[in-house]
Parts: sequence; C-alpha cells; structure tokens
Amino acid sequence: MNMKQKLFNPFLTVAGLKALWIGLFFMGLSTWSAGIFHGRFDGVLDLHFSGEKDFLKPLLDNLLNIVSLVLVFYLLGLIFNRGKVRFVDILGTMTLARFPLVLAPAVNFNGVFDRASAAFEASGLRLKNIEITDGDMVLMIAMTCCLVILTVWYIFLLYKAYTVSANLKGTNAVFSFIGGLLAAEIISKILIYNLV
Repeated sequence: MNMKQKLFNPFLTVAGLKALWIGLFFMGLSTWSAGIFHGRFDGVLDLHFSGEKDFLKPLLDNLLNIVSLVLVFYLLGLIFNRGKVRFVDILGTMTLARFPLVLAPAVNFNGVFDRASAAFEASGLRLKNIEITDGDMVLMIAMTCCLVILTVWYIFLLYKAYTVSANLKGTNAVFSFIGGLLAAEIISKILIYNLV
C-alpha cells in the first residue's frame, strides 16, 4: 500500500477488527489531543473549544460519535446492499476514518480559540464589539484553514469507509452518504447533549 492509499483510502486493505483496533488507537490520541488543547468533539462533524482541560468529555464525545456513525451507516448499508454488509467492517472503517481528528484540536495550540471565545462572550455576542488582536485574528484564520482541510479529509475518509464497507457506488452511494452523514450529526448532537 503506497502513502497516498494509506492517507486517503486505507480501507481497501484494512477493515474489520484490524481497522477497529487502529481506529481505537487514534481515538485515544484524539481524546488526549482534545483534552490537552481544550477541545470537544460535540458532534460527528464538530470541534469546539471549551477553555478547560478535560479528557473524559472528549472520550465520551468520540464514543458517541462512533456509535452514531456506525448505527446510521450500517443501516444504510443493509438497505442499499440488501443485507450484504458486515457490522464489524462498518465499525472498523468508521472508527479508523476519524484518524485526521488527532491533529484537529492542535489548532488551539496557544489558546487562540479560547481567547476568541472569551472575547466573543465579553462582547455580548456581538461581532462588531469583539476585541481581538490582529495577531490572534491572523492566527485564527490560518488555523481555521487547517481545520477545514482536516475536516474535508475526514469526510472523504468517511465516504470511502462507507462505500468500501457497504460495497456501494454511484448515486446510491453519494446520496445515501450525504443523508447518512446529516442523520449521524443530528443523532450525535442529541446523544452528546443529553448524556455528556
């Protein structure tokens, strides 16, 4: 497997329990990273910064996000591939697909998003009244661009994980993935806000 395949479609050679164990390793790293940099994965597609160092909430976030993804995409795989989908493959590949999230919390490496959140709250939630330094603004823009790249990579991996594990192609794959991702986001938000 070449480097491009490892980064953008490892699921052609890694699935099932092997993918799950590797994915759980990366989930542990992303939980640690989120705890160190004050992050919360409070939704399948979300990363927010809380201003506090906490490792339990990011761990629960990660677990509930994986449950949401697996539940939705396993059911979609059963529907669109007439039951020829293995649960362990969806579980493993969806867990592994989250590996870019290891890097995501590090965009808050010097607390720039913590400071921006505090400034936003201090402004009475009015954008025109926010007091933030030019240096922080430039850094936030640069880090936001990095975050967008990581998010696009993550979504691409989720798509590949789904299509390989459910053996789907074409419009069924695309439209069921889009709908499934939105459903997983909603389910994860409900679970996280009610359980964490």
